[in-house]
Amino acid sequence: MTVNREHIDLYELVRNLESDYAMLSKEKSLAIHWRTSSDLPDIVSDRMKLRQVVINLVNNAIKFTDQGSVDISFRALTEEPFVEFSVADTGIGMTEESLPHIFDKFRQIDSATTRHYSGTGLGLYLVKSFVGLLGGSVTVRSKVGEGTTFTVRLPISSPIALAESDRIPPTTSTANDRTRADLEAVEL
Repeated sequence: MTVNREHIDLYELVRNLESDYAMLSKEKSLAIHWRTSSDLPDIVSDRMKLRQVVINLVNNAIKFTDQGSVDISFRALTEEPFVEFSVADTGIGMTEESLPHIFDKFRQIDSATTRHYSGTGLGLYLVKSFVGLLGGSVTVRSKVGEGTTFTVRLPISSPIALAESDRIPPTTSTANDRTRADLEAVEL
């Protein structure tokens, strides 16, 4: 899978996403709070993959939160050359036992949840895959009945990272991995 690195105005990316979700928050009667500072740095990353990570996490937070709020925050880390964002909700939450499996492909917490909320089980798999391709990490904290928080850390790359030799080559697919192209096209 190729990573298309480019300069990204992170503040602008977040403002555009916030605008995209404004109507949805009114439709579901949820408070959706976007917190960013105007001094977020530009980063060098793959815009489409980064955008998809944020969309998948926010969509999940909205889907599993019937009342309360979804808080999305972005910040630059001062002690490291990374940016960090988190998506926190006051939704149904997850058990400690289910957390190690939530990033598995086609995995949903349980059949009752699947029936009630629907979904394919690809959203968090894509989050973990894309964040890894971008050189970052993703963590999760959750408590049943209280909500879930996903935190993503991504490096702030230098302009040198734009060199053609720095691009990540596509992976080869196997018969068991034939949905790779389908996964890239999924927008939840």
